[in-house]
Amino acid sequence: MFQKNTNEEFSLFGITWPLFLDLALHTLTLSLNLLLVSKVSLDAVAELTVGNQVFEFCMIVFNFIGVGVCVVTAQSLGAKKLNDVTNIAHIGILSNIIIAILIGIFIFVLMNIF
Repeated sequence: MFQKNTNEEFSLFGITWPLFLDLALHTLTLSLNLLLVSKVSLDAVAELTVGNQVFEFCMIVFNFIGVGVCVVTAQSLGAKKLNDVTNIAHIGILSNIIIAILIGIFIFVLMNIF
């Protein structure tokens, strides 16, 4: 199922450039949103900033779960427990979906209160 490829070399840049690109584009998008909304009003900028903080918190939660799944998956692969890998992936995906639904309900309720 999993084979070692001894010809393939990994470098730090080769592993991290997609993460850097994702974070850079994410930050650029948020900055561009603020720039465009600043043309409307300062109140809109304040609202967008609060929304960005909520969004960033959600991204941190999802990334936290993703990193945890990666660590446990690597441990299972190292221990040659290949059957556990799919279960770990399914639990990670399911927990992200459940947390996303709960956060969505929480935000929906808060929007209707305020």
